[in-house]
Amino acid sequence: MKCPNCRVDLKRHDFKGIVLDHCEQCDGLWFDKGELERAKNEKDRKLEGFDFSLWADTEKLSTEQGERSCPKCHENMSVINYAGYADLPLDICPTCQGVWLDKGEFDTLISHLEELKKEFSLASYFKAFEEEARQLLHPKKGFFAEAKDLVVISKLLLYRIIETIPPVAG
Repeated sequence: MKCPNCRVDLKRHDFKGIVLDHCEQCDGLWFDKGELERAKNEKDRKLEGFDFSLWADTEKLSTEQGERSCPKCHENMSVINYAGYADLPLDICPTCQGVWLDKGEFDTLISHLEELKKEFSLASYFKAFEEEARQLLHPKKGFFAEAKDLVVISKLLLYRIIETIPPVAG
């Protein structure tokens, strides 16, 4: 596979057990379908419940035809921007669903998700719990993957509830 920026061969790179494709010239990374979420979970276990369904909010999402070709299937990738994150355009292949991240964009994505997690209100956690429970009834990713997501959201909900309880004076 060739880098969509430099057109040099991508090198295989092991990231915590996930084999990614890396450009040694520009430090870009190619994530095959599902690898970005797995890499995010490996980078920060506290973000496991935050999948990339945030890109599904079409009111906050803008998409445009990109100029880069997918390193895997050579189709034109789309550039996706999420409102509030103008500094994080993602190059996504609509055909193979892979994602290209330029140098530093993976860390920026993790930082955005960490901020999102901090901003999540208690009501948002309840809503996420309800949504995950629904997905368990009609699994998109498979029953066990959805059950794992429900457990993670349950833990995050519990932690959020605990955070809202004022400390006991002693």
